Amino acid sequence: MNFSNFSTNTASDQNVYIDDSPFGKGIFATRDFEPGTALIEFRGPRIPLSTVLEIEDGRGNPMQIGPDLFINLDPPSCMGNHSCDPNAGVADGYWLIARKPIS
Repeated sequence: MNFSNFSTNTASDQNVYIDDSPFGKGIFATRDFEPGTALIEFRGPRIPLSTVLEIEDGRGNPMQIGPDLFINLDPPSCMGNHSCDPNAGVADGYWLIARKPIS
């Protein structure tokens, strides 16, 4: 999906909640979303690779957004889970966007 025309005016931490899943904690939608709609903005301090390499295991949640730039994710964004058939994806390094209808 092309994320070049996604809408961010709906992105909010109120769009999601954290709950248990069969794979641990995860992010779940509080309402329906159409493809191309932002669910949340990834937040946290921007840090270079050198800082990422100094983080002890389990002490950070770095997500790469550039060649040498990461976001050390704060909740709820750090609770995202990988999927081989994802319903959302990352756009512009800062946004979680619906790839298909979410209900």
